[in-house]
Amino acid sequence: MLDDDHGEGVHSHLCPYITIVLRGGYWETLKNGKHWRPPGYIGFRSANNLHRVDLKSGTKPLTLFIPGPFGLRKGRRSRYGINFKSKN
Repeated sequence: MLDDDHGEGVHSHLCPYITIVLRGGYWETLKNGKHWRPPGYIGFRSANNLHRVDLKSGTKPLTLFIPGPFGLRKGRRSRYGINFKSKN
């Protein structure tokens, strides 16, 4: 990852996926709040999962992104301008 998600709001991906944080970590905002994803974190996400990623200053996260089958997403890919209220 080279930068935060741009603009305001959240996005989903084209397919379900698994993400594994290998280095650095990042903040992920979901409907239930803002969560730190440290190295070693493994996340399983549906294609409809709306989220936002923000980097901690001075970090250069490295993740392994494993895509699942395409064509399973329902709804729009992004909803920029819509924010979740986070706990952090």
